[in-house]
Amino acid sequence: MARSNSSNDLPIDYQRLLDALSDGLALLDADGTVQYFNQSLAAMVESLGAVEPPLAIGIRYVDALAGWLNLASADHSALATQIQAVLAGAVDLVTREHLPTKSHADPPPRWSLDVRPCALGAAPGALISHRDTSIAFQQLAESDLRYAQIFNLNRSVKLLMDPATGSIVDANPSACQFYGYSRDELITKNITDLNRLSWEESTAIMRAAAQEQRSYVTFRHYKASGEPCEIEVYPGPIRLNGRTLVCSVIHDITDLRVREEALRQWEHIFQHVTWGMAVIEPEDWVLEAFNPALADLLRCTNDDLLGRSLVNMVAPPERAAAIDALQHALDDGESVYECTALRGDGSQFPALLHLTAVYHDDDSIDYLTASLQDITAQKQAQAHQEQLQAEIIRMQEETLAELSTPLIPLTDDIVVIPLIGNVDSRRAEQVLATLLEGISAHRARLAILDITGVPVVDTHVANGLVSAAQAGRLLGAEVILTGLRPEIAQTLVGMGVSLEGIRTLSSLQASIAYAIRQRML
Repeated sequence: MARSNSSNDLPIDYQRLLDALSDGLALLDADGTVQYFNQSLAAMVESLGAVEPPLAIGIRYVDALAGWLNLASADHSALATQIQAVLAGAVDLVTREHLPTKSHADPPPRWSLDVRPCALGAAPGALISHRDTSIAFQQLAESDLRYAQIFNLNRSVKLLMDPATGSIVDANPSACQFYGYSRDELITKNITDLNRLSWEESTAIMRAAAQEQRSYVTFRHYKASGEPCEIEVYPGPIRLNGRTLVCSVIHDITDLRVREEALRQWEHIFQHVTWGMAVIEPEDWVLEAFNPALADLLRCTNDDLLGRSLVNMVAPPERAAAIDALQHALDDGESVYECTALRGDGSQFPALLHLTAVYHDDDSIDYLTASLQDITAQKQAQAHQEQLQAEIIRMQEETLAELSTPLIPLTDDIVVIPLIGNVDSRRAEQVLATLLEGISAHRARLAILDITGVPVVDTHVANGLVSAAQAGRLLGAEVILTGLRPEIAQTLVGMGVSLEGIRTLSSLQASIAYAIRQRML
């Protein structure tokens, strides 16, 4: 009988556990139709030969059973009534023994049935357990070979436990290795020795799992070394030597819990950091997840952001650069660049975008993370700092200019301006301003420009000196130029510069002597 007809509505681990049981199981809904059957029941029906109707989801169970087992009308009616009583909640258990089948096998197979209530979500249902008593299935399950195959030789960690007391009846080699105890040590312990809970606390946890219709129970167990471990226990009944025991398959989820806790911590950080963060799909760069800070930063709703491309969050003129940055992150694993971000209301702001690639184990990219920070305050502070720096540089330049163009009053009406260093157009203007201010402030009759310390005199310098002399004469002062060296004089002649109206003397000493004589006249 094809197994593919069975339902997949049950949790997958629970379904796998039921499929592995030797009893044939069928789950009925409130109408008495089959909603689930395991592989053992499919095999039992198939062993009967060509029967009608075939086992399938959705068939009416009582009618199908009547066809499989040749039930008399009285037996058929009685079974239907009993199952309905279980579905109605009036009866907790119905047992049917030795139902003759239509098979021609020798000896003929005989089935026994146990019917129990089993909720399907909020609706009532019934679980029917089938056992073929004629083939000594129970003896096979209790044989040493079968027991070794399903218990001792299995690599899963397994404990066999008395459901009434919690005493450990047996432990397979994997359990001994996992817990760090020998088998002889484990079978002297109770399950409460491993979980360090009382039997009442342990059973309360198992009852809660049953009420939640979970196929597993979560416990914290302690190994022989005292090391704690988080486990999931998948219990199932097993018959051994006439006793009904619980076989618990144990999965170590300690590492999983550690990873889950780390994920919870990262989730907390992701949700509460003050800058915007998002998870980006690497193929088309759309947002798969984002934190509240990003929505606040971009002034967007969750619906506006989810599935939106990161490129569209950048001002249109810069989107090509954003694509380059994304591609760089895909190629090199990381990219950081400044951009102009675009808010949902159309406003813009300067932002720092940090992209990082997150990889699978095979080094392929799983997703990109994006961190977006508003750097408006930093930009403003930077601009203010640059403005202050420019102002400082300007003041320093003015101070240096004043120091490099000093005006020295010799007497009440004689001033000297000694020039040192190169003279460009800007400094020539400074010389002119200093000269005119000095003549005006001191009511000078004579002004001496000493260019002994100027290494090069070009057209700009010469024109500046002529302009200074002409301006000085307009204020009533005579301008004396001193410090002309032979090579400078030759340069001025070669340039055709006219120094008409400017008295030239060979040295500063000669110029001062001339000025004093003129003052005494």
